[in-house]
Order: sequence, then C-alpha cells, then structure tokens
Amino acid sequence: MANGQSTILKDYTTDVLLMAERTALECLKQSAAIVESAARPLCAKETGQMVESLTHQIDQETLTAHIGYTAPYAYYVETGTRPHTIRVKNKKVLYSHRKNVFFGKQVQHPGSKPQPSLVPALMGSMAQIERIFADAAVK
Repeated sequence: MANGQSTILKDYTTDVLLMAERTALECLKQSAAIVESAARPLCAKETGQMVESLTHQIDQETLTAHIGYTAPYAYYVETGTRPHTIRVKNKKVLYSHRKNVFFGKQVQHPGSKPQPSLVPALMGSMAQIERIFADAAVK
C-alpha cells in the first residue's frame, strides 16, 4: 500500500473510532437519565432527601455512568440495616423532629428492611436501554 493510502486509512479509522465513541457517550447519557427517572418513584420517601439526592454522572474517558444518591445514609436505605445502638454524639439527647419525641442518650434501633430503588430501576429499564444502543448501531 502506498504511503498516501496508509495515511488516509489511518485518518479514516480515527474518525470512525471518534464517531463510535461519541455515539456510545450519547447512548450512555440517555441510559443514565432513564435509570435515574425510573428510580425516582421507587425511592424511600420518609425524609424526602433520597429523591433530592438522586443524580447521575458520566465519565467520558471510561464511558461509564455513575447513578446514585448523595445522601450519606442512602446505602443503608438501599441495603437495609441490622439492629444497632444509636448514641448521642454532639447533642445532649436524641430527638426525632418528625415524631417530636425525645429518646435519651441512646436508643436501640430495630434495624430496617432494604428499600432498593437503583437495581430495580436498572432492571426495569434494560429493554429501553438495549433499544437505545441497538438503534444507534443501525444508524
């Protein structure tokens, strides 16, 4: 192959790879938004902070979507907890604003059942996500 043809092929290959990367990135963005939307109605609603903290980010370098919560307790809501003791840290007593109840210096929490929203949202969105990528492959 002549040197000029090799350069053209190399340039074309680079263009095709960049186009594929842009397409994959757009599909990933759409997919992450779909999963986030599907997770919203499944979120635990007791405090309201779970829904507000739900977000997604796209890492363009690795073509990865990160979907999750910024609320610090979200993992425990999603996976549940075992019975545990809650102790006072920076206050004199434990108090529930929601229930207007004082608990004292410590309380035995009975644990909580898992309230998953992210995995069910992802699983329920799989057909739609597959269609997004399939449609992009046909274009």
